[in-house]
Amino acid sequence: MFRALTALVSVIALIVIAGLPLYVFPTSDEPRKVDVVYVIGPATPSRLELARHLIVDEGISDTLLISVPEYGVRSAHRWSKCVKDPIKFDVLCEHSEPFTTQGEAQTLARLAREHGWESAAVITFTPHVTRTRLIMERCFPGDELDVIVDPAPLRPEDWVWHYVYQTGAFIKALTVATDC
Repeated sequence: MFRALTALVSVIALIVIAGLPLYVFPTSDEPRKVDVVYVIGPATPSRLELARHLIVDEGISDTLLISVPEYGVRSAHRWSKCVKDPIKFDVLCEHSEPFTTQGEAQTLARLAREHGWESAAVITFTPHVTRTRLIMERCFPGDELDVIVDPAPLRPEDWVWHYVYQTGAFIKALTVATDC
């Protein structure tokens, strides 16, 4: 019994340690001028505020793409009409099928081809940055793709959930869903 418990604790500790650079301390790109800023789902208030800051205050783009669930298209559209900033920018709200990271990557690829976008900055949350980069790079036809972290804090129970979820999703991305 003691050996089994020790082995279980060791495996959990190994997963936690291995996940630190992937989920807790991922590499976030520095914002630079891009054709589109893409907020992937869910489009939380902090992600939308970060996008607004990057576009309006930093001037990195004049186009914002928001990934919304099917039921969220109206609310995202209302948000885009409420922007009172002196700098105008285009806001596109898109629902991806499926509403997954891979579906969002396919949506970005399709829109990039339609609009001629060669560069994009994708905004997501900390534990999702590394997997987002992997999947988006498989699909994006442009030359420059940045993934920017929304530093919104997570509760301890959210970290536990995302460790488990992201690990499973990484395994899927590396073994089953290996193309765009």
